[in-house]
Amino acid sequence: MASYNINITSKPGTPSTTNNGSRYVQIIKPNLDIPFSKNAKFHIFEVSVFWNIPNISTALKNNSFIFTGATLGLQTFTIDDGLYSVSKLEERINELADNAGWAGTTPYITIAPDQATSKISLQFAENVDINWGDLVTENNLYTIFGFDINVTSNFLTGVWYDPPNIAQFNNTNALLLHCDLAGGNTYFNDQGGSDVVAVVIPDVAVGSQIKYRPFHAPFGWVNRYNVSQITYYWTNEKGEPVDLRNEPFTIFGRITFDE
Repeated sequence: MASYNINITSKPGTPSTTNNGSRYVQIIKPNLDIPFSKNAKFHIFEVSVFWNIPNISTALKNNSFIFTGATLGLQTFTIDDGLYSVSKLEERINELADNAGWAGTTPYITIAPDQATSKISLQFAENVDINWGDLVTENNLYTIFGFDINVTSNFLTGVWYDPPNIAQFNNTNALLLHCDLAGGNTYFNDQGGSDVVAVVIPDVAVGSQIKYRPFHAPFGWVNRYNVSQITYYWTNEKGEPVDLRNEPFTIFGRITFDE
């Protein structure tokens, strides 16, 4: 059996890598000619990708926090793009409040997680009127906290508010690696009709590298026989593009075919 190894590392900041690092085009030189009707398959053996997909960002339109506080007055807090835990988001909002002049003896906002229910409780240190924006069309912080469209805008000092839904701090449950060479013919978990060649579950700490090594490597039937380039790209489990924040990813695989 003949084979062609796929060992690539994406190169953020170059024309070959786009979409914040989530799309990479591998140039094959010279072209790879695969004999027709030789059972050509595309295999993935290992993938490495950094887990830092932002849950708050300008692109998601949920990084702006507009409110009027009893002492702080009208404020617009812009939260830096990033992957935030409950404690890190609380810390960042309190930093912004301190910078805006908050001089209270308690943190401006307290966000208390409940590990058993995956919900949070919310409390402010002064009366706050929040402008949540358009609750129907905008994906803003109220969805991160777990509120629905019936969310209140008026928060009273020292009162705990309990959103009815699970907090949405993790808006990506899986990273899907797509490959156009196996388009429409991949058999992953015995399901055909997809160009997905790897499903990577984030099971590491934020900022760490996920290593995907399947026990049984999924394969896809190669969909063309003269290969000059191969495109790889990442989405979440909903098929939406993800932002890899220009971190590189690596792929180890192989194209095999009968001689």
